[in-house]
Amino acid sequence: MFLLLIILAIGAAYGTFIENDFGTKIARKLVYDSIWYETILFLSAINLLAIMYKTKMYKIKTRFIFHFAFIVILIGAALTRYFAIQGTITIEEGSKSDIFLSSSGEKLKLPFEIQLNDFILVRYPGSKSPSSFASEVTIIDKKNNIKFNKTISMNNTLLYEN
Repeated sequence: MFLLLIILAIGAAYGTFIENDFGTKIARKLVYDSIWYETILFLSAINLLAIMYKTKMYKIKTRFIFHFAFIVILIGAALTRYFAIQGTITIEEGSKSDIFLSSSGEKLKLPFEIQLNDFILVRYPGSKSPSSFASEVTIIDKKNNIKFNKTISMNNTLLYEN
């Protein structure tokens, strides 16, 4: 298990450096979405389950819950990886769009529009690397006659179900 965790840590560090230098798309292709990284994640989950069973961890409730949480996180990551639609939408300030480009390169239409009111980018002092960013947006759902403002940031995503 220790060796698998070391490989995962090295892979994540490698992916972080690639993402910083070449962008998210390249990092996903070379590391995060690669078969070798997914295999290590899968083997880590199987190994952790085996350790939990072998050591009868289920008898100690708090230890079991703590370790099983990692299994749940890995399952959630796998579900997201294989079943979620991921993509990007490019909007200039003051403009709006209802089209986004999925990671497969396909253009998909949203059932509502997103208007970008303001984009705020903060960089680390003395650096060109972003430390945080936020988008002030307006969601416009003409079909349901709904319009509201929302701030989207790194840890504050937009969830809108119409």
